This record gives sequence, C-alpha cells and structure tokens, in this order.
Amino acid sequence: LGVVALTGDAGHPVFDGEGPAIEWAVRMRQFEPGEQFDRLLAQGRLDEGHFTALARLLADFHADCPRASPDAPYGRPATVASAVEGNFAHTLPLASDAEAERLRALQDWSGRRTRALAPLIERRRLEGHCRECHGDMHLANIALIDGRPVPFDCLEFNADLRWIDTMNELAFLSMDVERRGHVGLANLVRNVYLERGGDYAGLPLLAYYEVYRALVRIKVAAIRRQQDPAAAEAMTAEIAGYLDLAESLAMPTGRPFLAITHGLSGSGKSVVSGRLSTLTPAIRIRADRERLRLFPEVRDRYTPQANERTYGRLLELARCIVESGRPVIVDATFLDRGRRRQFHELAHALGLPFVILDMQAPVECLRRWIVERQRDGQDPSEADLAVLDRQIAAQEPLAEAERPAVVAVATDREIDFPALVEALSRRG
Repeated sequence: LGVVALTGDAGHPVFDGEGPAIEWAVRMRQFEPGEQFDRLLAQGRLDEGHFTALARLLADFHADCPRASPDAPYGRPATVASAVEGNFAHTLPLASDAEAERLRALQDWSGRRTRALAPLIERRRLEGHCRECHGDMHLANIALIDGRPVPFDCLEFNADLRWIDTMNELAFLSMDVERRGHVGLANLVRNVYLERGGDYAGLPLLAYYEVYRALVRIKVAAIRRQQDPAAAEAMTAEIAGYLDLAESLAMPTGRPFLAITHGLSGSGKSVVSGRLSTLTPAIRIRADRERLRLFPEVRDRYTPQANERTYGRLLELARCIVESGRPVIVDATFLDRGRRRQFHELAHALGLPFVILDMQAPVECLRRWIVERQRDGQDPSEADLAVLDRQIAAQEPLAEAERPAVVAVATDREIDFPALVEALSRRG
C-alpha cells in the first residue's frame, strides 16, 4: 500500500519519525493466517467451488503473464534438466539407504523423461509458454480474501524460479493438493485449468513437473531433517509421503482409456463427465468449450464446416491427452455414427479401450433441463429446444456393432458413480 521510513537509530527505530531514514518498510494489507488455503483445506472449509475459482484464476493469470523472449536464458531444456538433476544432487547425500534406492529410480525416470521431453520443452519456450509466473504456487501461499482465492508471496527474488513453463506452475498446485490427500480436487484443478486456458498441448509435461515439484519438497524436508534433530521423525514421514506420491505420478497403474459421451442436448453429459473427471485421472474435453474457442463469433459457430472443425479439434485433443498417458472423456452429443467411428478407430489404433457413455433420459426431462440450464446461464452450451428437436429428428442410434463399447447411464435418477468408475476401470 505504500512505503514507510524507519528513522531514529538501530537501537531505537521509529516509524515515520524525525530525521533521515535508516531503512524502509513496505506497508501491506494483512489477512488472517488461518485463511491460508493449506489450513482451510485441513479444516474441511474448502469445497470444489473454491478450487474451481482458483484454477480459473491461475489460467487467466498465465494468459496475461509476460512471455520470455526467445533469446532469454529461461525455460531452456538444459535449464530445466539442471533444476531437475539438482534435486537429486542435494537430496541423495542426505537420504537413508532405503530412500536413496527409491530416489535413484526416480532419478533414472526423470532423466529419461527429460531427454524425451526436451523437444517439447524447447518448442513451448519458443512459442511463449515460458512466462513470468508466481513460481511458488502451493496452498500455503494462497489466501481466501473476501471469498476469493488470492495467491501471494511470489518468488520475486529469483528470476530463474519465476520464469518457467506454465505447466510447471500448475504442477506445483496440483501436486500439493494431491499430496494433502485430495486426489479428486487435484483432478478438478487440472481439468478446470486446462478447459479454461486450452493448453492441452502442455499436458505431456504435467506429470514430469509434478514429480519434479514433489522432489523439491523431499529436498527441503531432507535439509530440515539434517538441520533440526527435533523434526527428524516428522521430516522422515514427509519424505516417505512425497516419495509415494512421486512414484505414483511417475509410474501410474492402469491403462488410459478413450471415452465419448452419447446423448441429446440436456441429457446430463457434462454433469456426468465432469463428475467422472474428478473421480478418475481422466481429462475431459468439451465440444461446447472448444467450439467457442474456435469460433468466437456466433454466426460462424454452427455451420456444417464448424461442426467438422470442432469434432476434428476434439479428435486431435483426445490423441494428445491419451498419448500423454492420461485417460480422456470427450463430452459431445456424438449423434452421428461416423463421428463415433472416428474416435473408435483412434482408440483401436492406439491399442486403448473405447467406451461410449450413453446418457439416457425421457425427452420431457431433457426439455425441462434445457430450460433450466438456459435460465441459469452458467453453461457454455447454447443448445435450446429447437436444437433438441432437430437432434431428435437427425440422430443416428447406436448400432448393434457399437453395443460392446456402451456403458448406459440413466440420468433421470440418482447415478451410482462408484459403479460407473468401476465399469470404466474394468475397461482400462
């Protein structure tokens, strides 16, 4: 809010006193320490709405961040490799034998991924994804002020740690949320951020940077354990927890799957796919959102050519996501049999399970839900009752040959999501 002079002398300093200034202080707004996100989460005082707002804020912040110029030293593959390897150089001498064995396995994985991802890291740097970020985006550096998430305490003192790929920054947040035992909220953060900003091309880097961020916390805990014997037991437990997380992120169990939704407008596709994207590691992509991104002007949005481009974009994104090692759920009507076939063929080509989530509800329910959705005004879908009538007339029902891939979801009653997740896991 301003700068305050310290006057007097070192033994008796005075704020804004008489005489020359011996030092300066910054006057700042103060918030209650109990309003930090790490404390609020531990007390059960945060919900999905808070993390949705946080993920959207982060995506918007990154969109406006200054971009590193191509000749800047930041974000280069060698710089990233040095930071990743530095974790192991600092931590291994401080680790127990059992910890060191696990760290060396992660070091091997990180080295392989660094080499494999170097072209993508460099391409993103040249495309402007290395930006002046916060640099220390974990929950203890976010406060709830006037009901809104407010990050604070960015790494102003270290440009190398602040000028980073935006995926590196997202990774610190999602890793921190997951480490605190909230896997669903971490999935939510990843999905909301990606849907808001559209940076699915950076997804192959996310797990790599999440592992890197977990290893940073291991390094900090190992140093503290050495410096403070009283904290040794707690730091050993913290190291074990972060090792567990890093290993699960680096070597996830289960195969990715490619799932599409099928159903008329208003049938609950987005509600079901959104819930599944918190209960599974899946990344959801939405036709409504990508259509808006591709066609900002309404007059261009619903032509046959726009439909082709939208589904082509969804196909491209689905490939990107599953090739990054994550399942994908494609949220669209998929009333055209040919479009369903395209995604089935992609899954087959990649050797992945293919699932059709078939949303089923009486037409009268769909009409009521569409009216309610339009009244609410919060959903990106622009389908109205006239669109629904055209869909009913033009839809191509699921063929018998498609039935083995179908998982039926009755959306006019309470959905058994654990059973639905189990059905998906059996396919993966």
